[in-house]
This record gives sequence, C-alpha cells and structure tokens, in this order.
Amino acid sequence: MYKRFNLSEEVLKESSRIIILNINDINIGIMVDSVTEVIWLEQESIEDVDTMETEDHNYITGVGKLDNRLLILLNLEKVIGILE
Repeated sequence: MYKRFNLSEEVLKESSRIIILNINDINIGIMVDSVTEVIWLEQESIEDVDTMETEDHNYITGVGKLDNRLLILLNLEKVIGILE
C-alpha cells in the first residue's frame, strides 16, 4: 500500500502483520505496520457512506459505530486496486 499511495517503503518490523482478504473470490494479503484490534460490527451499527457528505467517498464504504468510537470502513477493492 506504500506504493499505492506514493509513500516511502518502510522496512519489515516486529509489529508488521499480513491481513488476508477475500474480495470477489480472490484471496490476497496486504502487509500493514501493525494490528491493534480485530472487531466484528453488526450491520445496524454501520452508516452507509451515501448518507454522509464527503468530498470523495470512493474509498470509503461507511462508518461503523462501536461504543464511543467511529470506525472508517474502506472500500478495499478501490484502495488496493483489485479491479484495475
């Protein structure tokens, strides 16, 4: 993802993790700097991005609400360019 967003690449760290995703029946892994938490959101706690006023919501699919937190939900197909 460093390349995708034109960021300088960092070296592999002890906290680095690979997240395995299944998008459109394609299994891929993305390397991230770290993972602090894995959570499950119920559908009713997710607000659709179409109801939000955002400048460019192509990369965001919605906002999850959990306790007192707001969680940005990414459109991974767009973020990683799986369809490009």
